[in-house]
Amino acid sequence: EERIFEVGSRLDIERWVRRAINEGAQGGGFILCPTAMPLTTPLSERIKENIIHYIDCGLKYGKLGHVRG
Repeated sequence: EERIFEVGSRLDIERWVRRAINEGAQGGGFILCPTAMPLTTPLSERIKENIIHYIDCGLKYGKLGHVRG
């Protein structure tokens, strides 16, 4: 999701994080990180908010024992 921070909704971000954890966290050693970051500077408020929401979702779902569903 190369442009998820630029065009995604909060729900899109949450779904993306949950899917990444579901698919990658089994067995441990998983690190949640985006494959790309926006190149625009300064970052728009939407992008800043989505990056913060991405981190918050990672902290939330990363503590739930590898979320399913």
